[in-house]
Amino acid sequence: MAESVRTATVLLVSPDPVQRDELVEGLRGHLGGSCRVIGAGGVREAADVLTHLTVEGTAVALAISEHRLPDGSGVDLFGHIGIASPATRRILLTTMDQADAALQAINQSQVDRYVVLPAEPVEDRLLPMVDDLLTDWFAQHSAAQVGVTVDTVRTWRGRFAEHGLAGLMDRPRSGRPSRFSPVQIAQVTALACQLPARRGAVGAVVVSGTGCPAGGGPACAPASAHPLPQRGAPTARTPRRQQSSYPDGSGWRPQRRSTARLASRRALLNWWWRCPP
Repeated sequence: MAESVRTATVLLVSPDPVQRDELVEGLRGHLGGSCRVIGAGGVREAADVLTHLTVEGTAVALAISEHRLPDGSGVDLFGHIGIASPATRRILLTTMDQADAALQAINQSQVDRYVVLPAEPVEDRLLPMVDDLLTDWFAQHSAAQVGVTVDTVRTWRGRFAEHGLAGLMDRPRSGRPSRFSPVQIAQVTALACQLPARRGAVGAVVVSGTGCPAGGGPACAPASAHPLPQRGAPTARTPRRQQSSYPDGSGWRPQRRSTARLASRRALLNWWWRCPP
């Protein structure tokens, strides 16, 4: 793969040149051309590599470092990487007597994973972590570039890995099939896109969803036959009170109550006034 196509870099920091070269070659053979693998011998050399990659515009997807370095520690290097490139994933190579420091660094969110040396066999102990962290980084990087969520990227990557290009096609959706033909949908869409003053003059409205005229059932009718109500037009309403004028011909009065109810109330009032106190 050409250098311009490579979008990520894996940085490996180890003071032992023999072990560093073996790990670099193993990572290159495992990753192929998807990532560029660069080795460094200490914190200062790794900082120079990071500066060069930043100027070059290449992202650092993964950093692997031993805890003991000639000019510092791997935790200090990861702290510098976290400031320069927060999205970079980090793996710390440590020994059994330094496991407590590795756990403390994980609790402080400075290290994602750690491996107790010796890391052999690399295929079982180191490479699965590398694949997991790189997959997570590529998903987050692609989501940021495309403008979608990380879960969406993972779903599409899984479908592509399982079915190839065929997995990227739209899948059939469940549910009841549409009852409207494309012609009906186009007519309603054109009617909805018209200005309010022009509604009801051009186009058609759906009066039945049983099919097109060619199918034997009425589906569409001219808008002039079924005009839509204009905005602000009065609509018929049923008043809650019966409209009736006073003798002078003005005003509203409530609907007359039942004659029996009014008579009973009038009799009750007459009895109350006639009763002595």
